[in-house]
Order: sequence, then structure tokens, then C-alpha cells
Amino acid sequence: MSRFCTLLAMPSAGRTDASVARDERSARRVRALAALPWLLLAGCATGNAPPGDGGDTRRDDAGGGDVPTLCGPGGVCAPGFECCSNRCVDLTRDRSNCGACGAACATGEACSRGLCLPDPCGCTGSLACCGTTCVDTSSDPANCGACDRTCAAGTSCVDGSCGSDPCGGCAAGERCCSSDCVDVDTDPFNCGACDSACGTGLVCLAGACSPDPCSCAPGLTCCGGSCTDTDTDTANCGRCGNRCSAGAGCAAGECSCPPGLADCNDNPADGCEQNIMSNPSHCGACGNACGANATCVAGACTCSANWGNCDTSWSNGCEANLFTDVDHCGFCGNACGVNATCTSRACLCTGRYANCDGAPGCEADLLSSVANCGSCGNNCGAHSRCASGSCACETGYADCNVSRADGCELHGTPVCTIGATSSEGCATCQNRTCTSSCAWGDCTGCTCSSSTRCGLGCSSGYHARSYFCDWDCGYSCTSSSPNSSSCEPNCGSSFTTCGLGCPTGYHASSYFCSWDCGYSCTSSSPNASNCGLNAGSSFTTCGLGCPSGYHSTSYFCSWDCGYSCTSSSPNASNCAEG
Repeated sequence: MSRFCTLLAMPSAGRTDASVARDERSARRVRALAALPWLLLAGCATGNAPPGDGGDTRRDDAGGGDVPTLCGPGGVCAPGFECCSNRCVDLTRDRSNCGACGAACATGEACSRGLCLPDPCGCTGSLACCGTTCVDTSSDPANCGACDRTCAAGTSCVDGSCGSDPCGGCAAGERCCSSDCVDVDTDPFNCGACDSACGTGLVCLAGACSPDPCSCAPGLTCCGGSCTDTDTDTANCGRCGNRCSAGAGCAAGECSCPPGLADCNDNPADGCEQNIMSNPSHCGACGNACGANATCVAGACTCSANWGNCDTSWSNGCEANLFTDVDHCGFCGNACGVNATCTSRACLCTGRYANCDGAPGCEADLLSSVANCGSCGNNCGAHSRCASGSCACETGYADCNVSRADGCELHGTPVCTIGATSSEGCATCQNRTCTSSCAWGDCTGCTCSSSTRCGLGCSSGYHARSYFCDWDCGYSCTSSSPNSSSCEPNCGSSFTTCGLGCPTGYHASSYFCSWDCGYSCTSSSPNASNCGLNAGSSFTTCGLGCPSGYHSTSYFCSWDCGYSCTSSSPNASNCAEG
């Protein structure tokens, strides 16, 4: 311990300047590497303070231990920093205070972990090497007092300490003096430091007041050794060192943003940061927000596709969805009205309703309106009613001439109902149909005799009742591949037939699986049909469309007609006479 203290206090008299400098650097390295400077130096000292010229602690007069003292504008130094010359510094990285206050590294050296080592940056003067860049740690907010020590938002770096920032953030190379960002290298009022003004006839060159080397012509000013027009120079706008923000121009000595740009955060560090021609938060002017579902085009708020500003207020943006809004369908103010929805910018009637009068809204109930039964304009006529979208006569009336113009013109009990069939008064297997005058027509039909034939299918007027194997028709036959047909005449009010579909005069009321028609059948792929006579005022049929003499009143899903059916792809029809 005594030998170490002697080494630190050893005089340099009688030694060469080179050896003294070498030993002084060695002593600095010893101090920087020592992990317990207070313990060692306290043993050597006789009441003196630790090394440095302004430490951040002092001894309590009562002997109660070290207490913090103020250091520069930033107050008490943060942990890991020392107060040197009223500045908080990191002794492990500061070139001017490497390992201890006042221990400056030589030219070509940088401070790393408290040791002066060869400098990869080649920094000069008070600049420090941070990574591979020379920075001024006394004013750089990203390296304040030491490399990588970043000042918080809203603060600035003054004399190596982070403090409140009245300037709101200065650009690189500038310092905050009072409330202005200035270039202390060229500003004659803040030359080298804030409030350091140059005298009459002097200019500020590289941060030092010097005689004016310019001899500028009238209207020009000497700034940084060069004549410039402070009315237009963005680096010296209005005065030397007054640098306009990034993107700003200088006109008549005043910094201003170019057309289309604006400084909306009053932060000179990022200059004219907003494009008011396209920014929806600052459209046309700072703070002019377009709101939801809007964009900014050429400085004007514009609604996005399928949206509208129907209340004319941009505070809530384009609030109306023109794709689905029943009050603003397709464009502002286009109300769909009752019983309607807005789909893909178009008003559509819901369910059973229709817009038959052309006015907004779907006022007509197609299932019950006599004037619009099943469809707009389908008037059932006098003495009639609309039942589930189909015209029907009132009790005691009949439409025998099948004309909607006079409605149900027959008053009284008709002989028969139009379209009805009966075998009464006819030969075996014959029948007759009730005509439009509500009277029975002539007997027609067939002999009802059945037959068989080779092959799958029957002759005209007959339908296949079943398929089977007939060895008289060949031996290449199996239960799944029959070779003969059992045929029946197309007569009567209904029958079943192999295959999907019915002969002329009949409609398919349902499809099903019949083992008589083959074994390759599933619920989703039937092989037989139930056929009904095309008679009466209405019936349902598989498929979309109705036979001659009838019209479709609606389409729907019927499991009797197959299982491959959805609401958007129906498989059956309601048919009405007429």
C-alpha cells in the first residue's frame, strides 16, 4: 500500500519529458483500472479530495458519508458518471477525462474503458470517438457526456448534461441557446458557446471570433468566412448560423416551408416533416385531420371507395358506408325505405316485398297483394285473393275463362274445377279434364296395357316402370346393369318412372331411389321420378321452370328434388296456372 502511494506521489524532477509523459500515461492507466480508487487514494491522502477537479460527491461535515452535489445544468450525475469541470462525464470513455477528471488522452488516442488507446476515428480537440464517428459529447443529445448516453425526449444536451429543452430539439451540428437553435461555429452572437458574442468588426469562424476575412459587397454578410445573402441562405437565414429546418427555404430572412410541406410539430430537428398534400392527419394545413375512411389527395380530404361524408363533418371522417347504409345507399341521401336493404350500393327488397310503385321502399307484399300477386302488376282481378303469391278465387266464384282481366267471373258452384281430371263416364284407363268453362271435356287416355321390351327405355306414350334382366335379351346382364324395361302407358293422374324427368303432360313432383330402376343410386343421386298430371290451379315441380300453361311464382329448396340445394341455388318451383 505504501509503495503504491509513493508511486502515485513520485516527483518527476530530473527525468526527461518523454519519460515523464510516459509515466503520466501509465499512472492514468493505473487509476482507470483500479476498481477501488477511494480505498487506495483515501489511504494516501491526508484529508484531500479524490482525484478530479469537481467530483459529484462531498463528505458530510458530520462524517455521515458522501452526499450528492449539483453538477452543471443537469443536476446530480447519474450512476456511472463523475462531475468534472461542472460537467457529468463517463470516465471510461471521455477523451478529456479518461480514467480521472483532467486526464486527457493524447492526439491520436481515444478513451476506452478508462484507458487511452489508439483512436479509430482520428478525432481532434474535444471530440470523442463513438463507434467510428467523432462527436461533441458536450452538445450531442445522442451522446451527451459520453457515447450512447441519449437524452430523453423534450430535453437537450448542454455542457454534457441532459436538461430541459426550450428549443424542442435542434438539428445535428446546432446547439440550443436560450430558445433558439444556432450554429456556434458561425453565429457571431453565440460564437463557440451560447451568449458568446463577437465584437464590432469580428466574425465567428470555426467557433472563434476572428477579424472579418470577407470584405463583402453591400447586401451580403460574412458568415463562416464566406459572403452570403442572409435573405435567402438556408444555412444563414436572417443572420449567420441561423440554419433553417430540413426541407425549409429562406425568404426575406425568414425560414419557411416549401409548398406542400409544413412544420406541424414545431421541431426544427425534423424540419418540414409533414406533407400536407397527402397526410390525412394534416391535410391542407397542420391539424386538419380527415377522419376515418378518408385519404388526403392534393391537400383535400377525400373519402375512400364506398364511403361518404354524408353529415359534411370531417371530425368523424367518412362515416357512411355507401355499400350497406340503407339511409345512404350508393350515394349520400339515397334512402332505401321500408322492407329494403342496401347491398353492393344498391337498394334491394327483402323477402316477400317488392317496389311496385317506383317510390323509395318496398311497399308491396307479393304473397298477399291482390294487385301485385307473386310479382309487380300481377292483378288477380275481381272476386279473387292472393294466397302465398298465387291468385285464387273467393268462395263461390271461379275463373272459368282463365282471364285475369275479369277475375273470377263465374258466380256459383262450378261443375268442375279447371284442370281437374276424372275417369267417370270414360272407358277403362281413360279420363277427362275440366275445361276453362268449368265443364268436363272429352274422354282421352290409353288402354292401360303394359309391355316389356329389350333395352332401357320405352316407346312414345309409355314410360319405364322398372329395369330387369331378361335372358331372351342377352346374357350380358347383371343386377347393376339390366338389359330390359317394363313399360306402362302414360295415363292417370300420377305414376312413377325410371330416370329423372317425366313425359309430356306430366311434371316431376319428386325424385327418389328405386331398386327397380337399378342399384347405382344414392340419396344425392336418385334414379327415379314421381310424375304428376299438369292439372289444377297450382302445383310444385322439381327443377326451375314450369310446363306450358303455367308460370313460376317462386323457386325454393325441396329435399324431394335432391340434396344439392342452397338458398342461392334452389332446385324446385311453385307453378301457377296462367
